[in-house]
This record gives sequence, C-alpha cells and structure tokens, in this order.
Amino acid sequence: LQRGEINDRLEAFARDGAGRAMILSAAGGQGKSRLLLDLAQRLELQTGAPRVRFLNLSRRGLSEEAAAFLGREKDLLLIVDDAHRLDAAIEDVARATSNANTVRLLVATRPHAIAAVENQLYRHGYAEKMEKTFRLPRWKPEEILKLAEDVLGPSHGRHAPRLAGLADRC
Repeated sequence: LQRGEINDRLEAFARDGAGRAMILSAAGGQGKSRLLLDLAQRLELQTGAPRVRFLNLSRRGLSEEAAAFLGREKDLLLIVDDAHRLDAAIEDVARATSNANTVRLLVATRPHAIAAVENQLYRHGYAEKMEKTFRLPRWKPEEILKLAEDVLGPSHGRHAPRLAGLADRC
C-alpha cells in the first residue's frame, strides 16, 4: 500500500466506523503515531468529520470518571497509541466505549501485541464490532532515503545516505 492509500483507509474508518474498533499495527519506527497525528489534523479541518481525541492511558487504566465520560461521547474518533505498553488497561477503554454507537476506537500497537489487544477488545464488548487489523507495510530502503533527504533539506542532503543507514528501518 502507498501512504495515500493508508491515509484513505484510516480516514474511511474515522468517518464510517461508528461503534466499531480497529487495530493499526506496525513495528517500531514505521510511522504509526505520525499517521495518526496526520489523520487527526486532516479531520480537524473537515466539516462533518468526527472529533478526534488521543487517550493518554497509563497501565492503571481509566478512572471511573473518565470511563463514564467516554461512554457519553458522541461522534468521536478515540485513538489509543502504543497499546503494547498498556498491559490490560485497554480493557477499561473497551468497556467504556463498546456501547457508545458513535465512538470509533482506533488502537495502535506493535505486531507482538496484536493478539493480546484483540483479546482484550473482544472480551470487553467488541467481539462483533472489530474491523480487520490494519498492518502497515515496512518502509523500503528507498523510502527511508527519501525521507532522510526531505528532513535534511538541500544544504545537508549529502548526509542522507548515512542517516538512512543509521535509521536501520526505524
């Protein structure tokens, strides 16, 4: 998939995924957080798009007040990034949002945690409301080089191959 197709798929979920959940997965450094931020910025500028909120969770999970608040939210894309670091806290989010038919839950995690996150979502209200896990493709070496060139700009572009090599696909 090209980056434009990835953006289109995430935006389609944000618009049409009311009451559903989706897991976005990729290895570390492959751009999950950046994609989610770009998605939020695009939706913010669009009339009729759902509001976007990033949920900053700790391993302790949600407080009762936060859970009650999420259960009352309307027309919302709720993003939980780095779910692989949250242990079972994602269960609190699933319980709080699974019955809110206008909330879309987008959970980003690394591949090693997909099964655990899916299990938590299934067991706490999303068994019938899960989109297929969306796995980002790994960056190709030429894409990493192009990114390094873009970041460094023309005045430092000669260092792009070294930077791309240091990144080692991260």
